[in-house]
Parts: sequence; C-alpha cells; structure tokens
Amino acid sequence: MEDEILLNKIAQGNISVGDGIAWFLASPGEQRRRLQLLVYLALQAGARPSDLTPAVERSGLAITYTPCVIAGKEPFRQSLSKVALLEGIDASRSFQLLLSIFCIADERRRKTVCAKGCSHWWHNLPPSVDRVPDQRPAPPSSVEGQRAAPPPGQQ
Repeated sequence: MEDEILLNKIAQGNISVGDGIAWFLASPGEQRRRLQLLVYLALQAGARPSDLTPAVERSGLAITYTPCVIAGKEPFRQSLSKVALLEGIDASRSFQLLLSIFCIADERRRKTVCAKGCSHWWHNLPPSVDRVPDQRPAPPSSVEGQRAAPPPGQQ
C-alpha cells in the first residue's frame, strides 16, 4: 500500500518526480513490481494511447528510447505491460514514462469523473499522509478466556 500512496502523491504533485525517480532507483529488487503497479494504476486511471505523446514530452525521454517505442505499439495495454518488463537503464526510463502516463490519466480523471468530489482515498491524500489508515475492523484484543499478548518489549 505504501507504494500506491507514494505514486499517487507524485501524480498529485505532493512529491516531486525527481524524488520519485530516486525512490525507484534506490530499490533495484522492487523495480519490476513497481513498474507493474504503475501499469495497473495508469490503466485504472483510464490511460489511453493518445496519452503517450504528451507523456513522452512530460518525461523528457527521447521518443526513440526503447520504452517509448514499445509503448507506441498496439495493443496499448499489452505494450505497457511489456514496458514494465524492461531492465537496466530501460527500467529507469520505463518508470519515467509509465509515471508520466499515470500522471496524465490521473489528472484527467480528477478533472472529469472526480471533478465534483469523490470517495477515492487516493484522490484525497493530504501531503503529510504517510500511509492510508487500515479500513479493516481491528482484531479482537483477546479471545474469550485468554489474555491478549502484551505488546512487544513489555513481556
């Protein structure tokens, strides 16, 4: 959930793209999963093929870079999934491109579908939110007839 929050904060301008890129590069073992998450978020936000050109411009990438070329192929959804599989320098470029596509799609959605307000938690993040409160009911503190375990460090 933390990754979703951070990516949405970037999309909303609460965290800089530069900080987002640094966060992405700092965890090589998480890169593929984060790229796949970005594809999911972009598609959920309504990304479409016409978002590609403005996304390339926004990202500052050259249209000839591998992620940009692959993303321009049809069908769009599968192309984005292929972009998320790129490695090395192309993983960083993929992050920049997919992030830009997500930002564009999310901005459009907030201006249209959610213009009059919405209940999407990700559209209502204050800049200081570090995590989304758990929406599940709290587990019972004890089972009938048993004492709850003390908090760590107080045993």
